Amino acid sequence: MLDFMVERRPKLAAELLRYGFRDRFEFSNALLERLMQSQGSRLYEELRSIENLTKQNGYFIDPRNTLLTAYVANATVASDLAAYKPVGDHVLRVHGPAMTPEYLDFMNGNASDFDNERWPDPTHAGIRFIVVMARAAVEQGVPSHMWINYIPHVSTLGRAAEPSRRW
Repeated sequence: MLDFMVERRPKLAAELLRYGFRDRFEFSNALLERLMQSQGSRLYEELRSIENLTKQNGYFIDPRNTLLTAYVANATVASDLAAYKPVGDHVLRVHGPAMTPEYLDFMNGNASDFDNERWPDPTHAGIRFIVVMARAAVEQGVPSHMWINYIPHVSTLGRAAEPSRRW
């Protein structure tokens, strides 16, 4: 059922996040993990569409971006559901022992087409999601540490690169 929602009905999944059902936390974790695994998912599309900052600290989130709206229109939702965790965990897994040689080459490769290549990249998407969420929390005055747990881990991602494989 979750795969169907991720692939065919992501708006329905976002709508379900508004309700306080018993397994909402587990549903959110599984949803975000699946969305991060699918590099063509609605989440990647929505992250690509938010280029403009608005107000003092946040991004303009078009209400048609239903997944981002569900999590950050009221950043307390992202905080309560610990939305950073499945996204941050996915990024750390991608950079862990399971990192493929192809992905390592991509990460160390020439960035001449960065503007296009970054959007389907799980590292970029994960960091961008956490930044969007953190900015929303700051803008809305949500007293949460939700993104801080991943700063030490994310700051070491570049160390996974092998200097001998750089372009």
